[in-house]
Amino acid sequence: MRTISIFLVLSCIAAAQPDAPAKKKPQRTKFDLPEVSHVLPAAWKTEKSRSTMRKGTWVLPGKTDTRIILYWFGNRGAGGLEDNLERWKKQVRSDKKPTIKKLKMGKGLSATLVDVSGTYVAPVRPGAQERHDKPGHRLLGAYVETPDGPLYVKVVGPDKIVGPAKAKIVTWLEGFRYEGRPKPGK
Repeated sequence: MRTISIFLVLSCIAAAQPDAPAKKKPQRTKFDLPEVSHVLPAAWKTEKSRSTMRKGTWVLPGKTDTRIILYWFGNRGAGGLEDNLERWKKQVRSDKKPTIKKLKMGKGLSATLVDVSGTYVAPVRPGAQERHDKPGHRLLGAYVETPDGPLYVKVVGPDKIVGPAKAKIVTWLEGFRYEGRPKPGK
């Protein structure tokens, strides 16, 4: 009898509990060109892009304004994979060897990621002689090949911000999906 009473009390308590809110499925965002969709992590703040070449700009959480910038320069792009990897590696002065990794991407896409930390010494703006001099920084650069032309993703900021965010950035990149039709001859 005591077991039945305990069971009834627990059943009443469980029935009185409000239902847990249904988890919302993350929304995919799709670019018109290139026809790629992605799911943005909730903690990243979207910022208005300052250029038509930028497909997106997001700010990582933290005490600095560390941005993820996604560029697309049309179907011809702005240099091939090796050119971009070399340019990104030269933007950081370091005693450590940069790591280069192929990412697991959806059908129709492939990506290569360079990761280098040290002193960020890139030009302050394209073509300028003046350079940054920011020790303790980290650069992640991804070259994403799409049927519509390459995407370029660049993250530069303090290593203490970019390092812990790297796994989420890689997961975000690996979640890219090509939403367009296969191109002739591909």
